[in-house]
Amino acid sequence: MTKKGYWKNLAYLVTKVVLTTFSLNGIAMKKNARIRQKVRKQMKRSEYEKKMADLQSQIEELKKVKIEEEDKRWKPTIGDSYYIIRSDGLLVPYKWNDSDYDNGCYAIGNCFKTWEEAKFARESLKVLAELRNFSEEDDAEWDGEIRHYHIYYDFDGDAVRVDWNKVYACAELYFATEECAERAIEAVGKDRIKKYYLRIKESED
Repeated sequence: MTKKGYWKNLAYLVTKVVLTTFSLNGIAMKKNARIRQKVRKQMKRSEYEKKMADLQSQIEELKKVKIEEEDKRWKPTIGDSYYIIRSDGLLVPYKWNDSDYDNGCYAIGNCFKTWEEAKFARESLKVLAELRNFSEEDDAEWDGEIRHYHIYYDFDGDAVRVDWNKVYACAELYFATEECAERAIEAVGKDRIKKYYLRIKESED
């Protein structure tokens, strides 16, 4: 069950519990949540208690249901068009048929709603590949003593800068020296790094 479905069912059951409780006091609740109308027919306590027990049992069972996290990414439905980045870098439109190929593209993030989104992702891959020419190897040693340099964006100064860390590996790429990082910025370009690697949106001012 999806998270949305879980909360919808739980809300329904809780509402029934609340309405049942008010009916014992001779009151009904309207959709606007204001108590205005008296219930014409009183419910016997035994009947009320049975209904309450049944509803509580349903709520407890619902709590045991495994909730599936909903994917926030856009996913096409049958007949929708989407774009992929082909192995040669070409952007190609496809029709979603819910096939293994379609779902395979979606699983690895190669499924885009628009041509513009696909183009942005392609440029991001290009910038990342160019930066890797200057970065450390993936198995670089982290011993708490060696400095590892990374590129970041300074919002206050509106600038692409370099900093280092010895302990926390929180960036996508690291460089052995500050000079390597600076050479990477010069070679790839500050504007391209800012937009496609650091994903900083341009100011509308």
